[in-house]
Amino acid sequence: MKTRLVFLGPPGAGKGTQALIMAGKFSFARIATGDILREAIANESELGLKAKEFMRSGLLVPDEVVNEILREKLSSTDNGFIIDGYPRTIEQADFLQKIASIEMVIYFDAPEELLVQRIVNRRVCPRCNAVYNSVENPPKVENRCDNDGTELVHRIDDVEDVTRERLKTFWQKTAPLVDYYFSRDLLAKISAGKQLEEVTAEIEIAIGAI
Repeated sequence: MKTRLVFLGPPGAGKGTQALIMAGKFSFARIATGDILREAIANESELGLKAKEFMRSGLLVPDEVVNEILREKLSSTDNGFIIDGYPRTIEQADFLQKIASIEMVIYFDAPEELLVQRIVNRRVCPRCNAVYNSVENPPKVENRCDNDGTELVHRIDDVEDVTRERLKTFWQKTAPLVDYYFSRDLLAKISAGKQLEEVTAEIEIAIGAI
């Protein structure tokens, strides 16, 4: 089974949700740069202040900030891992190749209008980072996390205008990574527009878990 993974795809494709599922099933570490940056913003750390304006505008956080966060996380990870939300550029992919031996990249493929709908309706637990969708994957109790009962939040960048800007940025700067990893025989594409359980099953087949 592949244990050193990257989850790649546009915002709203379900990478975070599936990363949490896989991490729980197989005891993988989930390394999500987006969550780390949002935590830094909430804490008003020096890193958070630097990242805040980029994320509000739907732009990418500079490589030098994200790269150091990732290097630190990987250095303390002994077992399998899932990197979620990184790399986003060819330059980041080159950096990752130098510090980690990636076994497979799962690409989450979904149409843009579905992605916008998912993001606008997305709600997140600020305590455990569980992700919900008020239409496709609602919590059992309205606006409360299934895991710990914490009140769910709507991220400041999960609005339509910022979402479309983020998707535009993805297609311009991140989509070329599909060719990058395909040429290295590391890419597996899945249909992220399917139901949650179906996507999970596709990932498990791809990594050799079933």
